[in-house]
Amino acid sequence: MLWQRYFGLLRRSKFGFIADSVKLTPPLSGNVRHVFIYENVGLGPHANLSTPNAKIIIKGNCAIAEHLTIHTGNHARVLGKFVTDITEENKPDGYDKDVIIEKDVWIGSNVTILA
Repeated sequence: MLWQRYFGLLRRSKFGFIADSVKLTPPLSGNVRHVFIYENVGLGPHANLSTPNAKIIIKGNCAIAEHLTIHTGNHARVLGKFVTDITEENKPDGYDKDVIIEKDVWIGSNVTILA
């Protein structure tokens, strides 16, 4: 299948780490270089993994249903700047945090996890 070849290439070249036993269901969006997924994780379709400056770590043996959203970042307020003028490059430190999903977690449909 075409999507299996796509995720085979994506697994090796883009993720921070992804175990061979991980089952991904497309589509998946987000910057996956900061995503670390360990053994026996099933990630449902339409996942959005937003990781501008921090990591998403899923430790293993997790079942994750469709439409998961994880955001590691947060908006910053900078005195004298409009919110639309604040970029990842000029955002102060401390607004992005790692999101860690421990082992043996079941996450249902349409869940949003924030740092």
